[in-house]
Amino acid sequence: MIGKEDKVGGMSVKYNGTFNLDKLYKDAKNWFRNYKYGFTEKEYKEKRQAHGDEIIIEFIGEKEVDDYARFSIFVSILITGVKKLSKDVYIGNFRANLKASLNLDYNNEWQYNKLKEFLFFIYNNFIIKSKIGNNYQGKLYDELLSFEETLKKNLGML
Repeated sequence: MIGKEDKVGGMSVKYNGTFNLDKLYKDAKNWFRNYKYGFTEKEYKEKRQAHGDEIIIEFIGEKEVDDYARFSIFVSILITGVKKLSKDVYIGNFRANLKASLNLDYNNEWQYNKLKEFLFFIYNNFIIKSKIGNNYQGKLYDELLSFEETLKKNLGML
């Protein structure tokens, strides 16, 4: 059943080695700009640890596809055992969790009463079900894969 918010996909990127954190962050931000997403950094935290520093980065990209659907990509990065090798080059254990969700009726035009909510259900699950699957979900998943590829290229995994 298709609801108001639909999780489209999720994946992880794991890497252990050297990377340019500044370039990785800029490339991620540029990817969102190129795909017309708004970019919001939710968290950036560095913790000093005896066994190597820890860096936590979380951001979200959102894009209004039309007046009915909005794409969201959530990125949560945890880097442990971090050691700085030079100005922008680090070594450590990198893990990025990526999640994509589709938000339908993000302006809440179908949520006024029980009748509208029922019509919303019928509309999504019968009338435009194939459009949601092919146009919205398929496109969002392809964009999530493209973002994953950008991270992997930056880390030298491709």
